[in-house]
Amino acid sequence: MTGQIGILDGLVCDTDETPPRIVGYLFAFPGHGVFAPGGKINLALTPQQIAEHNRLLTEAEVKAMEDQTRIALYLVKTDEGYRVGPWTDAKRWPVVRYRPGRHNMAGTRIDVWFKAAGADWWGRNTGDSDIVHCRRLTAR
Repeated sequence: MTGQIGILDGLVCDTDETPPRIVGYLFAFPGHGVFAPGGKINLALTPQQIAEHNRLLTEAEVKAMEDQTRIALYLVKTDEGYRVGPWTDAKRWPVVRYRPGRHNMAGTRIDVWFKAAGADWWGRNTGDSDIVHCRRLTAR
């Protein structure tokens, strides 16, 4: 990453931007460093700081669902069935309806319905990806 990286309220941010931008989820690779979606983080971080950053980011995403009508989450298949949630597995909601289908460009498409943050949600996953583009169906 090219910007000035710092920690604000437990979150790793690019402090060159106004307001400071959260860098995203952090991944630690022993012997290689800590990486965010934008690249390597040139800041010495402990495993506890990385875990705290990822926890706070997950909490912020879940909290944002109360106010937002659209959000990108992840689809995970477990022994109990499909679940939808943020990147970390701290919070996942069970899929109440699942419909596989075809997509003209990506090949496959999966539509899912789930309840989260006091509302009904619908999401669409396409191709070889875990990302689900979600839209809130009911008002809170």
